[in-house]
Amino acid sequence: MAKTLKTMVVDDHQYNMYLRQLVTGSRFATEGEMKTKLKAINLEDSSSSESGVPIISNSKIAYVDEQDNHTLILGSTGSKKTRLFCMPLLNILAHANESMIITDPKGELLEKNSGYIKSKGYDIQVLNFREPEKSNMYWNPLAKPYSYYKAKEYDKATEMVTDFVNTLKAKVRSEKDPYWEITASNYIVGIILLLFELAINPSDVNMKSVVVMAAYAHETNEIDLSNLAKFVKDLPKQSLAAIKMLSTLLNADNTRKSILGTVDTMLSPFMNSQSLTAMLSETNYDITNIGSKKTAIFLIIPDEKTTLHFLASSFIKQSYEILIDEAIKTKNRLLPVRVNFVLDEFANMPEITDMPSIITAARSRNMRFFLIVQSEQQLFNIYQEEAQTIKGNCTNWIFLTSREKALLEEIQTLCGKRMVFDKEEPLISISQLQMLDKNKGQALVLQGRNYPFITYLPDIDDYQVFKGFEPIKLEKNKLKKTRCFDFEGFYQMYLAGKYKITDFFKHEIDFSDEMPIRKYEFLRK
Repeated sequence: MAKTLKTMVVDDHQYNMYLRQLVTGSRFATEGEMKTKLKAINLEDSSSSESGVPIISNSKIAYVDEQDNHTLILGSTGSKKTRLFCMPLLNILAHANESMIITDPKGELLEKNSGYIKSKGYDIQVLNFREPEKSNMYWNPLAKPYSYYKAKEYDKATEMVTDFVNTLKAKVRSEKDPYWEITASNYIVGIILLLFELAINPSDVNMKSVVVMAAYAHETNEIDLSNLAKFVKDLPKQSLAAIKMLSTLLNADNTRKSILGTVDTMLSPFMNSQSLTAMLSETNYDITNIGSKKTAIFLIIPDEKTTLHFLASSFIKQSYEILIDEAIKTKNRLLPVRVNFVLDEFANMPEITDMPSIITAARSRNMRFFLIVQSEQQLFNIYQEEAQTIKGNCTNWIFLTSREKALLEEIQTLCGKRMVFDKEEPLISISQLQMLDKNKGQALVLQGRNYPFITYLPDIDDYQVFKGFEPIKLEKNKLKKTRCFDFEGFYQMYLAGKYKITDFFKHEIDFSDEMPIRKYEFLRK
């Protein structure tokens, strides 16, 4: 009998069994206990409206956390994070008619899930950074801030531009000497603000124009200034664009060349691919729609290299800000349709500015985040001390496997300890955490205020209700030729007197006193 009791205690972590008289302290939740805390969804019943990541599932009935709680899914490469959680989640969200923005590093989420999602009447938008010609959605990252700028919402426009440029810094970030990246970023922000001020045609406001204008700095030196440098030097000293640009344009030659090397590296993605630049030169979809009608946006990014991941980070941040503005306009300050951010390979993307604040505020605006991470260390490398805040704001933690000692120890600690025969021991050991059965879909769930729970989930192919739907096919599109702002033409008209310096950046200047008008010589390089 003693041997039987001992066996039952040892196997407690697998079979959710405990002996009250012998085992005290932490324990594993039973399946019955978890089901009382979760929402059951009959996937064969199209009338259900709840959704969430599957915690318990037999492929027909799924038990989910339907609250506005964020979820962190942790598992190293090959642990079936995508097939056990991500793919079923997308279909469950579609089953509930909720909107979603999805990062899709391999394009397999679109291939595997778009058929069922389409069958539910969704508007499916694809922003393909791997093959821009196969996008049905185009996105100009400067279009929305430009519209804010022209609506005289200058601070909002500047903040959005700064956030976008900050994602470019991931390519050149240096903890030891941040001067170069900071100065280069300021220069690019200044160019964009100058473009906003000068461009009349919205089609001229794009990253190709930014690249061309940035190159003017290569034509200047301490003796002979480029036309761009001359114009910026003439701007009112209060002009934010002038402040941000002159530190580069008027710097010593060697210093300026080093800054421009950093600028070129940050802007290189827009120099190397004409098709990518063309896709990013116009916007054909209003992101506000995703908060009012069921929509699925797939962001396809290369998984073999991370050079374009910053675009996904930028899109997510900008979309979030736009949706926050839309939510504030409603009576209850909630989006009419819940928006779910399903971010696969989250820790491989450059830092999303203010991510801790984003994940904190999203819940109250009817938005949820599902963060899928290979490595906790990757998360700390990107977000440093803010990684703890991000993790702490995720109510649900799902662990599949890892070799990271710090992560294993943290999860072991979170699971707690128990007393067995008057001896204290961890509820689950590090070795047991590493032996969760992948083939059985075994995972450890830390959910809300519940005890830890061991679940067994079916593979996406076991969900018969999601099978038999043809994925959408995207044909290659012929992208439009990208326009470019003609600064040289503008400058010649400026010299000819068609424009006066007082025509620009009026919102930054007090014109109560008459400004002296300078005389300009017709200088040509």
